[in-house]
Amino acid sequence: MTDRARAVRKESKRLYGFGTERMQEIKVCAHCGTMTAASRIFCPECSKLLPKETVYMQYQKRHRCCTFCGKVVSKSMRFCPDCGQKLN
Repeated sequence: MTDRARAVRKESKRLYGFGTERMQEIKVCAHCGTMTAASRIFCPECSKLLPKETVYMQYQKRHRCCTFCGKVVSKSMRFCPDCGQKLN
């Protein structure tokens, strides 16, 4: 895949709500389930305090991550596809 194709794919994911970059921009209210911007402190629907964690932070807790760059990687990988470091 070319660099141009990767850039287009990454931007498409962001625009349409997929990918880790988009997950870093979202929080979900634990009380009513409303999705909102990660910069918010209170839910725009129910006014309750939002969690400090973004959707991506919660995702990282449940999956294996590279200890160098923090990207989520599959259990079978030996090297990180993003930074190239050897995984534990």
